Amino acid sequence: MEIQYTAYSGILIISSLISLLLSWRAWKRRGVSGALYLSLLFLLVAEWSLTSAMELASADLASKILWAKLSYIGISAAAPFWFLFTLDYTQNQEVIKRPRVIFLFLIPVATIYLTFTNELHGLVWPLIIPVMTSEGLMVLYAHGPAAITSAIYSYILLLAGLVLIGQNLFRTSRIYQRQAMMVFLAALIPLLSNSFYSAGLIPFFFDPTPLALTASGILILWSIVGYKLLDIMPPAYKSLFDSMKNGVLVLDTQERIMDINPQAEKLLKLDNTCVGQSAGQKLEIWNEISPKGKVEGNINLKIEKSDVEWIEIQFAPVYNGGLFSGWIYIFEDITSRKNAEEHIKKSEKKYRDLADLLPQTVFETDLKGNLTFMNKYAFIMFGYSQADRDNSLNILELLIEEDRPLSKARIQKVLEGQVTGDEYTALCKDMTKFPIILYSNPITHNGVPEGFRGIIIDISELKNVEDKLVASLNEKDVLLQEIHHRVKNNMQIISSLLSLQAKNTENEEASEVLKESRGRVKSIAMIHEKLYHSPNMSKLNMYEYMDSLVRDILTSYSRVSSNIKTEVHVDEIYLNIDTALPMGLIVNEMVSNSIKHAFPDDKGNINVKLEFDGGEYILTVSDDGIGIPSNIDPFEASSLGLKLVSSLSIQLEALLEVHSNNGTNFKLTFKEIDDED
Repeated sequence: MEIQYTAYSGILIISSLISLLLSWRAWKRRGVSGALYLSLLFLLVAEWSLTSAMELASADLASKILWAKLSYIGISAAAPFWFLFTLDYTQNQEVIKRPRVIFLFLIPVATIYLTFTNELHGLVWPLIIPVMTSEGLMVLYAHGPAAITSAIYSYILLLAGLVLIGQNLFRTSRIYQRQAMMVFLAALIPLLSNSFYSAGLIPFFFDPTPLALTASGILILWSIVGYKLLDIMPPAYKSLFDSMKNGVLVLDTQERIMDINPQAEKLLKLDNTCVGQSAGQKLEIWNEISPKGKVEGNINLKIEKSDVEWIEIQFAPVYNGGLFSGWIYIFEDITSRKNAEEHIKKSEKKYRDLADLLPQTVFETDLKGNLTFMNKYAFIMFGYSQADRDNSLNILELLIEEDRPLSKARIQKVLEGQVTGDEYTALCKDMTKFPIILYSNPITHNGVPEGFRGIIIDISELKNVEDKLVASLNEKDVLLQEIHHRVKNNMQIISSLLSLQAKNTENEEASEVLKESRGRVKSIAMIHEKLYHSPNMSKLNMYEYMDSLVRDILTSYSRVSSNIKTEVHVDEIYLNIDTALPMGLIVNEMVSNSIKHAFPDDKGNINVKLEFDGGEYILTVSDDGIGIPSNIDPFEASSLGLKLVSSLSIQLEALLEVHSNNGTNFKLTFKEIDDED
């Protein structure tokens, strides 16, 4: 392809680059209403300018026609994108719903198709005339019905967009009128240029519209940079202004109303006819809210005879280019907030009144421990005054010096949410001391600790009662020890008497009976002896008791038990005297019977076992002797010992099992007898 240089083609290339820059700037703000359409519009303008430049620079007729056909893509499609941009810019998107936007491009698409097939029908260019000029080869195009239809369609869309912007120009805020004027002029310039070209009023061989679009692009760029186009559209500003929940009032330097939103009209009972009038004449509350020389202000005002009881008014000066241009007032309905504050005040008063009725100290502190609240009783309890509290009285000053480190150590637990109740010794202002319990928990706001809250209870009377109870318990313990000691001594006397009587009795059977009775008395005496020496006089250590009992039985039968071995296996079990006493007697009878009857050759083993299993106690006394003869029923035996075992088992509400297999095995299953029973 041969190239011929013209000055205008260079200008069009520059125009194309400017349009690409504008397209890129608009694309970066594509989230703003209208920015996407504006970006695509300038992309098409860039294509139009570039293809027009290439048409002028081409030196042969075929290349010129090809570039002219390509330029129709931008020529035909630019107007619909311009119209869509103006719809978004002026907040009139409802004119054409999204699904119907495609209909705007039916004529442009048809025109582009007819352009590329023009040789077949001539509807776009029925006549193409090459002309040689001083600049080189130029081409004149006669426009057919398709081209004329496309041009009319484009003019309609351009004019419609201009009308929308023109209407918006007079309705928008004064702040955005210059921005809207720039957009209006940017659209008007290429429209006039193309109109003059189409009417043959321009004596050139080329369409100056791309050059006019370059001038429009410069105005758009100026509007983007200087007037923040695409940052916020004028209708968007108005929509935002009108939809604000707070009332907004704008005044000029003469304190005349320049703008007011619907919420302000509602709060102040005004309408839009007040615009342009003096605020002092229209606002009944002006004397209360006028600046009066103040730079800015914040006022809470109660409104009489109104649906709104309280409003908060904030005002500040407005500057334009560094010059004072008026005032802006913001009105907020704070009736709910004021009612809530009043409710909180009543609630706090109720809380404090209740706190003052309590006969304990109620307090609040900050994180450093400085008291921020004390009820009336606190001043009475500790002897401080309100002035002392206001002078940064610390909670630690209410404790003796020795207790303060402990209180500090508890702070972390309190911050973790643990409600601690700790005993301290309190210190009054007059240095008097008394015992207290201090309960506290953290005061938090949005999960962040702000201080502590708690109560202090004087436990002087409780301590006195406690001391009396301890003294009484000590007296009781001494009395019980004395009782056990005397019972044990009496039992030992009885045991000794029975032992002496047995030795002095010539009748062997009577002597044996006395020995058995002595063993029974000894088992009872041993219980009282163990309790007398035990730190816990309500429970008996069963291992110590049973081990001593079995050894004592063996000693009493030393003549025949020298070759009899015993084993005592007892879990760590403690039983009360009501349970231990009958059980001890049962063990005494079972072990004694084994020693006397199980071993004809005075040689064998006896096992005593006590364990706790599943809520029950199991006592097992077994030997490896000859066993109980098969013709004797232990439950029906006439001997005193077995009758005593059976009777005591009933007293324990126990299950007694007897087995005679390779010896004798007594198994007693029972529960501890309740002391109250």
